[in-house]
Amino acid sequence: MAAPLATRVTVEWLDRYGQTSKLIFHVSPSIVSPTDTVITDIVSAFLSVMRGKPIRITLTAVTQTGNTPTASVYQSVQDKATFTFADQNGQAHTFRIPAPVQSIFNTDDNETVDQTVMAVGNFIDIMQTDAVGEGGAGQFSWRQGHRTAARKLIKI
Repeated sequence: MAAPLATRVTVEWLDRYGQTSKLIFHVSPSIVSPTDTVITDIVSAFLSVMRGKPIRITLTAVTQTGNTPTASVYQSVQDKATFTFADQNGQAHTFRIPAPVQSIFNTDDNETVDQTVMAVGNFIDIMQTDAVGEGGAGQFSWRQGHRTAARKLIKI
């Protein structure tokens, strides 16, 4: 994989009613700690002009794969396969996978994810073995999977 181009910083904010929102900005790829002074200075600058409280900071390396939109083999990333798992505490975790391959859906309804398909079975096995929830709760168990198509625009 290519060297990181930047570090994406996502700050999740909480208001007094428990509602959350996110602010996203980018910093130098050499910054890999949420406590780095560059990040804390930017967060402080946000705090000086808003009333929210930061509750979580997530860092992600931004890289370029070399792929282009014309190299894509799928018409729309708005079509998604939605996989739902539960962790050991019963908390639901939903993953919306864009541009799913047609073969993962049940041929009867073309909407339900068919867990007997090898790729789906492998995905479920890996998630159940390796994934954990935000609080560290593991032991994911499969609940369901279905297609979530793009919403159609309504003409007025």
